[in-house]
Amino acid sequence: METKKYSTILPDNGWKIVQICWSVPDIEEACKKWQESFNVGPFFLYKHIQLKNARYRNAESSFDHSSAYAQWGDIMIELLHDHTQGPSPVSEIVTPNATGVHHTATFVENFKSATMELKSKGFEEVFYAETSSGSPFAFYDTRSLLGHFLEIYEPNENLKNFYQMVKDSKHDKAQRSQILQRKTLKGKIVWTR
Repeated sequence: METKKYSTILPDNGWKIVQICWSVPDIEEACKKWQESFNVGPFFLYKHIQLKNARYRNAESSFDHSSAYAQWGDIMIELLHDHTQGPSPVSEIVTPNATGVHHTATFVENFKSATMELKSKGFEEVFYAETSSGSPFAFYDTRSLLGHFLEIYEPNENLKNFYQMVKDSKHDKAQRSQILQRKTLKGKIVWTR
């Protein structure tokens, strides 16, 4: 078997891991366990995230999932629950009703260049979609090297602000045990209990 060279996948090319994601069978229960076990929180819970132009294994797809985000030291954690019926980018790697690492995420300077670099190293695109605001992201099958998928996205202003909000929230000890849900109120996003 040919040995692949991964010398520039991480971190030599400037990419660094900014997030670790676990797939979980019960997202609110998982948030509570993380809060109790690791003193992590608050969690920002976003239910049934809306995506556009989704494709899974190069076929048009949907990906119905909820995610909760919190800061754990210097890294964001994501707890993800897959609501998708049938094959999905989550069920491919984590058994339904089990907990397991699904992906790590990295910011890339140029999405198209990063896509070409990953493909040139033999990592297949598993899933591609765009957020409701049109920002692309993708999961690549890096299990042969990392044991899980790698997610890439460009750090646009909305994403950087979200990461900063989650990071800043870890200092608010009064809210550490909270699970805040994303809601839209008068056209503005708010996070409430």
